[in-house]
Amino acid sequence: MNAEAALALVQLGRSSDFETLNKVDSKAKSRRTQRAERPVRLLRLLAAGVVTAPGRDGSVRSARAGARPVSFKADEVNGLLKDDLARWAETEEGPRLVISGPGRAFLMRLDSAPEESFRRQHELVREAALDDGPGSGTVLINDGESTLAWLHRRRGPGGAPLISSSQLAAGERLRADLTHALILPRVTSNWTSAVARGPRSADAAQPTDVMIAARQRVRAALSDVGQDFAGLLIDVCGFLKRLPEIEQERGWPLRSAKLVLDMALTRLARHYGLETEARGPERSNGVRFWGADDYRPDMNFSPGSGSPPASQPARLP
Repeated sequence: MNAEAALALVQLGRSSDFETLNKVDSKAKSRRTQRAERPVRLLRLLAAGVVTAPGRDGSVRSARAGARPVSFKADEVNGLLKDDLARWAETEEGPRLVISGPGRAFLMRLDSAPEESFRRQHELVREAALDDGPGSGTVLINDGESTLAWLHRRRGPGGAPLISSSQLAAGERLRADLTHALILPRVTSNWTSAVARGPRSADAAQPTDVMIAARQRVRAALSDVGQDFAGLLIDVCGFLKRLPEIEQERGWPLRSAKLVLDMALTRLARHYGLETEARGPERSNGVRFWGADDYRPDMNFSPGSGSPPASQPARLP
């Protein structure tokens, strides 16, 4: 019995059970809510890469491994197509319904708070855990602002990322050192600290120590990679410049900056001791040992002179 029939019975005096009427009305509202959420459910399936096969009447049917297929009516599909949230794409298996760019932006707005909806739509923002003593918590990271993160997400012809994980880690490490070193010029005023007269606290020298140490690390890294790559690494890791912008400024041919950046990041990763794969002792630098807490090195021993004496630990494999 639907809500209209229950209301008619009440008006005719055949039923005075208003609780039954309220239950029927609640069920009707629940069904309307489920019908409104079904297009959003279809859009989420498309965003997850679920294959959707079209039906004869304009409906679609989802196919996921280990899950029951779900069918969506033609009016639900047409609503997404009308609002430009999805589109038909030709594949080797035939036409498939796929999510569009506006559809992904719609889901980003839907899954974020009202005050964060615009930024979440136009930025690749994600939450990351921060474990740094008193400053532990979560922070928001915009992956879209980093050229290195963009290159790491994109795939080459063989399916591998354009830059490896070790190259990305090396570039992000240099970026952190450049930020802590405060060598990059500011483009706006600094409003992070209040204006005060005299000394502010006993820890006022601590940022200076951090800054000096970061400058020493930056100087050592750029000196190791050489002058040919130092300027490029500062532009990409420090100023976050895009590769086409660098090519235009330096007068380089198209797509040449990616090749030069690949060599620069490889040398930078080698400086930091980062590798894409683990290597055995025959390909290692031969400088690492293990020892107990009371271990002291023998200054007369050379790593290339053979096996270490009994007072020294064995080399790690």
